[in-house]
Amino acid sequence: MRIVNWNCCRGRHEAKLPPLLGLKPDVAVIQETPRPGAPLAASQLWLGTNERSGLLCLAFDPWRLEPVEGLVTEREFFLPATVTGPGNSRCNLLAVWTKAGKQYPKYTREFQEGMAFYRDFIASAPTIVVGDFNAYWYDDKEPFRQYGLVSAYHAWTGSAFREEKHPTYYFWWQRKRPYHFDYCLVPRRWRKRIKGVEVGTYRKWTGAGLSDHCPLVVDLSSRAQRRTDHAHSAS
Repeated sequence: MRIVNWNCCRGRHEAKLPPLLGLKPDVAVIQETPRPGAPLAASQLWLGTNERSGLLCLAFDPWRLEPVEGLVTEREFFLPATVTGPGNSRCNLLAVWTKAGKQYPKYTREFQEGMAFYRDFIASAPTIVVGDFNAYWYDDKEPFRQYGLVSAYHAWTGSAFREEKHPTYYFWWQRKRPYHFDYCLVPRRWRKRIKGVEVGTYRKWTGAGLSDHCPLVVDLSSRAQRRTDHAHSAS
């Protein structure tokens, strides 16, 4: 399964989807995107309070998304779903677009409270948490350990937090102000199922005017396998 996360920085689907689809995702999580007026994939879910800018999940054949009733809150924004696919594959997905909360640190605290709210959902089945967290961690080497999760990028590259070599966000679109704010968390026991991790390049995505964020691409196999290479920049 190929998972792609991208904050597309607003804009119409006609303009933003083609470059995303060029990455051939099985499941895509997109932030800052309008509510779809028509089907964009085999199945889709959208959450937001602004019709022009919300959180969208897409699944492409043979993968499907199923909504989780009764768990969606107005916390901005966490979208729980179930992913089903070939060979009776099934897992939870928690899509994220963290907005600023009221308590400092505003983004980190909001993300932590959202994760705490969905703790039981995360524990109920193997869960992938994907999104623009709008935050990074200063001291904690394993900030997601309490949920049994690891960052696919950090597990694959061996990078420490705040020492990432592949930024996913450029503040004010400036190449000299890079951050790593976008994540794909997978169950710790899935570490050996990570086939590869890529991050889009500044030149193709931010420099080309598509978004101040670059996509994060994570490939997962159906079973554990040996690592063969390390993270690199996506075209």
